[in-house]
Amino acid sequence: MANSWLRLWHDMPNDPKWRTIARASKQPISLVISVYLHVIVNASNATERGRTQNLCSEDLASALDVSTAQIEDVLEAMQGRVLDGDSVSGWSKRQVDREDGSAERAKAWREAQKQQKRTQPNATERTANANELQIRLDTDKDKDTEKKRKEEERRVGDSDESPSAARKTRKSFTKEDAELAQQIADAIRAVIPNARPPSIESWANDVRLIRERDGRTHEQIAALFAWANADGFWAANILSPAKLREKWTTLEAQRARGNRKPETVGDYNRRAMEEFLQMGKTIEGETA
Repeated sequence: MANSWLRLWHDMPNDPKWRTIARASKQPISLVISVYLHVIVNASNATERGRTQNLCSEDLASALDVSTAQIEDVLEAMQGRVLDGDSVSGWSKRQVDREDGSAERAKAWREAQKQQKRTQPNATERTANANELQIRLDTDKDKDTEKKRKEEERRVGDSDESPSAARKTRKSFTKEDAELAQQIADAIRAVIPNARPPSIESWANDVRLIRERDGRTHEQIAALFAWANADGFWAANILSPAKLREKWTTLEAQRARGNRKPETVGDYNRRAMEEFLQMGKTIEGETA
């Protein structure tokens, strides 16, 4: 069960990262901080704490009374700064599973009180028992620290890096991931010339996530993006590898539907206008 509480750090409201993210996303700092609060609450409620796999941009937009595009701009700018794919950066450092052994210390203290009432030791014995209890608590705390250190070393595995270095190099995307991210950026710029230049490192990490966590190949990623980029509707909506990953199932279903030819932007606009005019004629006929 997820913890009912989560932590904020003292300098959180004035953290300079918010200004950086606001400038990168072209959104106000107040929206950036609000989105981050929703992100960490979502991560705290997740089955695997610290992950935001079920975070929905549309729900955030509704909650904060802004557009979905604004939310997606902020989330994209957070990548590499406070987000690592669908993981919250620094989660294990700031959000602990328990409060430093306090539950164990409280339990030990209650047991000591019960024992004292049963035996009614003299003053010397009480002092000795208190010292023994403190020694036991200190020993338990040392064991907890040693256990955490061993768990960290086990996560690092056979690597020669220290745990802190391993955390810094967690984004292990490949050269091919970066090349595909650049190809996607070039294709988007061909459709939308004034599109904001992306962070290729962040995009390459998103490509890595599609490969490693979703089990897609570079060829599959490139093929589905090429289809979406040629579609009149999706070309204006799939503007990053992260968005491609989010809409993957929908895109695959539409691509497989009868192998229909993707609409161009002009075809889409003409069809939308025809439907709008037809709807107007229907309404006129009903009111006549």
